[in-house]
Amino acid sequence: MREKVREEIADLEYLDLIEVKWLDACRFHNAKIDKITNKVFATYKKVVGRFLAVKLDRLYHEPYLIIITEQTDGRINLVSIPQKTVMRIIRLVERGYRKTMNDVGSPYLCGGVMSKYLMTEKGVGEIDEP
Repeated sequence: MREKVREEIADLEYLDLIEVKWLDACRFHNAKIDKITNKVFATYKKVVGRFLAVKLDRLYHEPYLIIITEQTDGRINLVSIPQKTVMRIIRLVERGYRKTMNDVGSPYLCGGVMSKYLMTEKGVGEIDEP
């Protein structure tokens, strides 16, 4: 695994909002043997979500990045990505600007360190400086 990716994973905290760029396998049919180009076999993926954990699978003990992609009514959708296929991890929201809560406890995300305003129950509101 790339050293930079190893460092990015080590720096992640529970529920960090991240974008993961990774490689996936693909299957293709009716390809001409002399026309197998990058466009045919390379599958570049990107997923955005909240970092949950790194887990080892039972059979080979290989690490997988587990990411929450959606949450509805207390249920979550997950994506698992073999850590060896990860090319890059980008933290989308800097710590300290991560979220605020409205009166019913729902998180509102603030889209980055330069963002100073977000929607609250009273409309657009300013983030408290960390």
